[in-house]
Amino acid sequence: MNPLTSSWQKLQLLYQTRTEPEKVRVLAELLWRALLGLTLVSIVLVLVFGAWAFFGVLDDLSSPQGGGATPPVALDRSALKDTLSSYVGREAAYEAAQRGGGAFPDPSR
Repeated sequence: MNPLTSSWQKLQLLYQTRTEPEKVRVLAELLWRALLGLTLVSIVLVLVFGAWAFFGVLDDLSSPQGGGATPPVALDRSALKDTLSSYVGREAAYEAAQRGGGAFPDPSR
């Protein structure tokens, strides 16, 4: 008889007799071992993936970037000044609207 078939038949017998107290302990132990095994496999997979990602980053950091060319400019000064001036303008408009009291009529009158 095939060991896999034999194990499957034993598992079926355990499941069929799950209402008997002495069989519940065997099923509980089997479930516990399966959960421990799944947890172990998950931890190993997470560690392997983490190491793969970490060494990928290290490889990217150690490789030369474009043969010594200067890196592209991260910020454009004129665009940055335009953005900051628009924020200052919005702040001034907000403060003026707070002080002005609004030009809307009172709806209760």
